[in-house]
Amino acid sequence: MRLYEYEGKRMFEKAGITVPKGQVIQREDSLGDIRVSFPVMVKAQVLQGGRGKAGLIKAATNIEELQKESGEIFSKIGEGEVILLEEQMKPDSEAYIGIAVNDVEGFSYMIISRTGGMDIEQIAKESPEKIVKLRLPVEGEFKYYEVLKAVKKAGFEGKLLPQAADIAYNLYRMYMDYELDLIEINPLLIVGDKVVAGDSKVITDDYVIEKYEEFNRIHQSRDQVEAATKAIYVPLEGGSIGIISYGASSTMMTVDSIAAMGGFPANFSDIAGGANAQNIYELSKLILERSDANPEVKVVLITLTLVAHSMKLSVDAIIKAVNEVKPKNLKLVANVRAAGAAKKEMDVEGAKAAFTEAGILWCDTLGDAIKTCIEEAK
Repeated sequence: MRLYEYEGKRMFEKAGITVPKGQVIQREDSLGDIRVSFPVMVKAQVLQGGRGKAGLIKAATNIEELQKESGEIFSKIGEGEVILLEEQMKPDSEAYIGIAVNDVEGFSYMIISRTGGMDIEQIAKESPEKIVKLRLPVEGEFKYYEVLKAVKKAGFEGKLLPQAADIAYNLYRMYMDYELDLIEINPLLIVGDKVVAGDSKVITDDYVIEKYEEFNRIHQSRDQVEAATKAIYVPLEGGSIGIISYGASSTMMTVDSIAAMGGFPANFSDIAGGANAQNIYELSKLILERSDANPEVKVVLITLTLVAHSMKLSVDAIIKAVNEVKPKNLKLVANVRAAGAAKKEMDVEGAKAAFTEAGILWCDTLGDAIKTCIEEAK
């Protein structure tokens, strides 16, 4: 189970970690009652990544802007999901602290970087010396001085050093006390001589949910939220390649890959909280209808990466949408990948045959599919 940002930050506050002043609002709330001073950040509370690119994080300097931005965000997220309003902070720099399991080695590591923040993955590739990794002990536990030493090695100093060390140690205690899979602050904001958690990411295995009151309470409320969650669809201006995909990570990878190869993606989409046949069909139909009606869009790429979710369910739902819409102005290109349980009822060759029979051009690799779409778009 993954916590929403505001849920993670509530746990942070309880553990003594400083977070921005904030307030959760629901779509029916009166904005005249907000308790956070302008300017504010308007942040959709959804369980997929890429919120910034999807237009789900905005800034507002007055009540009129807040009404506009919150209205647009609520129109894109599920009925049961909320918005977090936070005081806008202007950091002097961003840092990173997180703890996660390394599945290959079977050990957990604390990772600390004085630079990077949202660019932490790029920093890891280009300047690995700026990142300090501290392996969690299999037996016993970290002493505070060990964490303090690691934080100092990462480059924190002066008044920032004890604050960052306290945050790192508190994250460690949360990670151990709640048997977490991952906990991180990205970005960790440096604002003057203060260190503040700009975001939260907390993930735990389902098997421990009932062991802890906090997680059990969240899980019970989550059932109601996920039942109301809908697919989001975000058009991208000037794009010529529509994308049928779901899952934030694979969708954002596809968007970035199209752009990197010289193409222009026309949309971003995701199904928060999981996908079933009906919402895959509805999302596919929406993308096809809007793409076919937009003269700038010339082609739609169908791309899926599946592990547990049924290949047959997904392919059948997409083809159903194609047969109903019958797009007149679009070429359709498909490439899907699957492993494990996803292939139980239909493997990749079966998907290829189904798409080909439906008149959809099949490509054996995602790279070839993107190249084909770029050529078709020209």
